[in-house]
Amino acid sequence: EEALSGYREALRVYQAALGEDHPETAKVLNNMAAVFVEQGKYEQGLSTYGDALRVSQKAWGSDHPTTASCLHNMGNIFLMQGDYDEALLRYREALRVRKEVLGEDHPDTAGTVGNIAGVLLDEGKYEEALTGHREALRVYRKVFGDEHPKTAGGVHNIALVLAAQGMYEEALLNYDQALGVFERVVGRQHPETADTLHDVGGVLAKQVKHEEALKRYEQALRVRQKFLGEEHPQTKKTLRAIQYVRAALEASRSAHDGQAGRVCVDLKCNNCGTPGG
Repeated sequence: EEALSGYREALRVYQAALGEDHPETAKVLNNMAAVFVEQGKYEQGLSTYGDALRVSQKAWGSDHPTTASCLHNMGNIFLMQGDYDEALLRYREALRVRKEVLGEDHPDTAGTVGNIAGVLLDEGKYEEALTGHREALRVYRKVFGDEHPKTAGGVHNIALVLAAQGMYEEALLNYDQALGVFERVVGRQHPETADTLHDVGGVLAKQVKHEEALKRYEQALRVRQKFLGEEHPQTKKTLRAIQYVRAALEASRSAHDGQAGRVCVDLKCNNCGTPGG
């Protein structure tokens, strides 16, 4: 809220001194929208990015990096809301601009390629998604090297596709690689580290390794609660995952206890020579 207040005051000053359609206004609007998204206020974020896009197009034109950033960020929100068609529309326009203005081997271009791959993953187009994420990772490695959060994020995204394909062991290898980089570079108490921990928990849960999954989910939850707050959608997502795994553990223990009880009854009945009930 403090950051948002600062941006609102800056916006008021810029609009009064420079006018509503000045390039600096677009930058402030972009920053405000990012805060809304961090707070989980997606509709407000989308509206503010829309304002930034309008100003950017008027100030710089359609083929400008800031215009592409607005489009890319709007695509992010549509993706979070599950509106894949609108997300792809924004991403593909952003990608066209970024390729033309920045080039194919620019990290921002790779970011849009990776996000398009994320939509394709959600649509079940796994091979296309894997191709996109590998292309993004190629650029990140070329630009940043292996020990960088962007590169770790690229590896994480490949793990997402592998997990969706049921290739759990290969996915875990990629997640572990990404997690190691995140922990070394940004630290254990960081939202990106928490994202990977959460997704590792998801793979372990699918492998019915519920105790290990619970450990990873609880680690992710502590970080998300600290940095995102209790009401953020990502925090709530991890809480729901923890509830699911705990319920699965309880069901497993109950089934085991019931089976043990039946064995005991059967043994007792065999010993006394009466049929088991």
